[in-house]
Amino acid sequence: MMPYFGEVNGVEVEKYPEAPILIGKKLIGWNPIFTLRSLDQVIRQIVTAPKIVAEEAAWLKSRQPDIVHLNSATLWSSALAARRVGIPVVWHVRETLYGGRFSFRKWVYGRFIRGKADKVIAISPTDAESLGPDVNNKVQVIYNAVNLADYAPGKHDKDETRAQLGLPSDAFIALSLGGFSYRKGAWQLVRALKKTSENIHLVIAGGQIPPPPKPPSFLARVRWTLEDWSVVLGVAPTQTWNYSARVASEIPDNEARLHCPGHVGDVTKWISACGVLVFGGVISHFARPVYEAWAMGKPVIAFDTPAMRREIDDEKDGLLVSRESPGELAMALRRLAANPELCAAMGEKGRLKALSRFDRTKNTKKVIELYRTLTAAGSAEADQS
Repeated sequence: MMPYFGEVNGVEVEKYPEAPILIGKKLIGWNPIFTLRSLDQVIRQIVTAPKIVAEEAAWLKSRQPDIVHLNSATLWSSALAARRVGIPVVWHVRETLYGGRFSFRKWVYGRFIRGKADKVIAISPTDAESLGPDVNNKVQVIYNAVNLADYAPGKHDKDETRAQLGLPSDAFIALSLGGFSYRKGAWQLVRALKKTSENIHLVIAGGQIPPPPKPPSFLARVRWTLEDWSVVLGVAPTQTWNYSARVASEIPDNEARLHCPGHVGDVTKWISACGVLVFGGVISHFARPVYEAWAMGKPVIAFDTPAMRREIDDEKDGLLVSRESPGELAMALRRLAANPELCAAMGEKGRLKALSRFDRTKNTKKVIELYRTLTAAGSAEADQS
């Protein structure tokens, strides 16, 4: 982000001491707590944590900012450093703390965030809820802000854009911006594509393209089957084992309806070219691409999770389907492909929601007002002392 902010007039950019992000990812549940691959890194960060916090505190003390704004739930050391030097903390939580209802780790870290922050901004109701009960009224939901002008429905000519991106002009295009991560349901999306008609194409943008498909061994298929059953029975949250091979095994050699452009720069072109955005989040969390698609007047399909139920009104501005049923996803794709009027109606209702919740000016004012509240409180305390 340094080059980005370095080009903004009036903004000074300076490198901040490196924070132990890996531990933060484990605290929020995004990475397993104990894995052989990361054990040495975790031990190293734990050993050096006091030194890192001291370096951060010294950096903050020398600059004396009025507020420390943390833009990720993983920045636990920066919160400790700011508290050590007495600087107010606004903790901007952009990730859902993962864990079940009785997760001790989730309970402890949620209390830590609420305890160390003067104010907490959560980018969705789901993220706010994952922090635990807001007993001190510190948590405020402020959706992400985007420049809605960049996502105007008429920004790109659909046919012209498809030609530029190498997509067929007469096909119904389903777009996923989640790459090939297991969290984004790439395996389910590819399986659903096989159950659709020839005029439906799938674009999976972002991340690495899976390797060429190879015939899986008998033992691999057995293990995948056992993992599928563990998900169905609720023992495991989702499929993860040898995931690239799992996805590749579902892609036929001659599958011309699957497009994998890798990382893309201007997502508005891809959204403009698609007929529907599909969010395959198998683990419940907020989805910014849903609002980006809505802003451009596109309908959405998402896996039915608690987070998506809070954002999508099923059958009104999008469709919710079971993550365990590729057939249900395929049916939803066929339904929208055959009904452009329904797509337009859902897209328009979604656009109204995006305009209401993602307005950059309105949401920025909410953050500024929060800053003013903290700085005014600090000034009042200084006057009293």
